[in-house]
Amino acid sequence: MGKLHREILVCYDVECDKRRSKLFEALKDIGLRPIQKSVFWGDATRAEMKAIQREFKRLLDPHMDRAVVVDVHLRDSAARDAFGYSGADFPPMVDHHVL
Repeated sequence: MGKLHREILVCYDVECDKRRSKLFEALKDIGLRPIQKSVFWGDATRAEMKAIQREFKRLLDPHMDRAVVVDVHLRDSAARDAFGYSGADFPPMVDHHVL
C-alpha cells in the first residue's frame, strides 16, 4: 500500500506580481507553508498534488514562469543539513481522521 502523503517542496519563479501573489495564496490554501519567498514546504495527498498542478496551469505563463515540486525529507535532515532552520521549522504531519 502506498503512502497517503508526500513531503514536498514547491519552488517557483513567477514574473508577474499578480500571478505570483495568486500562486502564493493558492499554495497556502492547499495547506503548504512558505519557508522562503518563493518556496513552500509541507505534506500533500494525491488530490492536493493534482490541485497544485491545476494551479500551475491556471496561473503560470509557460513562456515566462517556472515551478517545480520535489519530494523531500526535511523533517529528517533540517537540523543536520540546513542553515537558519531547525527541526521545529518542519513539524510532524498532523494526521486528520474522519469519524
